[in-house]
Amino acid sequence: MSKEYSNYIKGVAILLMVCLHIFRSETEVATLGNLFMIEGVPLVMYLRRMCNPVPFFLIVSGYGLYSVYSKWGGVKPLKRIVNLYVHLWLIYLIFVPLGSWVKPEFYPGSVASFIENATSWRCSYIGEQWFFFPYILLMLASKWIFKLFSRLRSYWVVIISIAVYALTVFVLKRYGEATLAGNMLFYNIFLAFYMLFPFALGYLAKREQWMEKLSEMFSAGGLKHNWIIIGLIILVCMGRCFVSHQAIDPFYTFAFVMLFSMLTIGEKAGGVLSFLGKYSMAIWLIHPWICIRLFHQFVYDLHYPVVMYLFVLLTSIAISQLVEAVYKQIDKRVLKRII
Repeated sequence: MSKEYSNYIKGVAILLMVCLHIFRSETEVATLGNLFMIEGVPLVMYLRRMCNPVPFFLIVSGYGLYSVYSKWGGVKPLKRIVNLYVHLWLIYLIFVPLGSWVKPEFYPGSVASFIENATSWRCSYIGEQWFFFPYILLMLASKWIFKLFSRLRSYWVVIISIAVYALTVFVLKRYGEATLAGNMLFYNIFLAFYMLFPFALGYLAKREQWMEKLSEMFSAGGLKHNWIIIGLIILVCMGRCFVSHQAIDPFYTFAFVMLFSMLTIGEKAGGVLSFLGKYSMAIWLIHPWICIRLFHQFVYDLHYPVVMYLFVLLTSIAISQLVEAVYKQIDKRVLKRII
């Protein structure tokens, strides 16, 4: 999978993420206009089941980090981590002051609360940031993960990763996030283990050349046509829409990514997805402030799902452009001189 296709997948993932976070509550969604219903349930509530973006990003990350590791013999995550934090802090410079005006009872809170959120140690400002710190832990540990996995056959990597994933899902169901978050050191490390399975699938896809092998199989069978692959992707997505259990997300996502990697993407569609992929990190950290934390009621007052979605997405993109422009200046004048 090329870097170009990795960006495409991140572009798809961010489109799904925005949908997931806008249409969170069936009760609220039921008040909207122009809804398609299935047995009294809004269609969008089924569609959001296929919208968990985290496994998409983890599969792409596992694939990409192992590509770097296998090419250069190591992974140097410092630049990536600084990149993440600088983007986060720039977004905070916009939304924390805005939050102190819109919801002064919540933002900025105590100094300790601000520091916890700015480091992503505890995510009370926007819960959707939970992925941030455990992902950094995963990046920091990736070199040793790859060394360990390189000694194992692929089926053992899958078995171990599934076992770890199943255990973490069981613990989450048994004790709940609130209980586990009582000890943030444990909880952040725990979440890194929870995220290991899709990360390992991305690693294996690169190590074992699964995407290339699948493409060869489809070509040999005369099945490598966009309309066939799109049909299979739709079937995979429909299957996820009608299975409510979130634990299957890594399997669904891996099937989606494997099939998507065989698509021939046109120039226009590729340009849009590549653009969204490029700004996906900023959009991910921006849109919850708009559609959940600060302007939730305004978004729902727009009343029509398509209008709501476009408003949140386009506003997030516009702000991400500003953030990226400032980041480029910081990177040029400061970061490149010290990293």
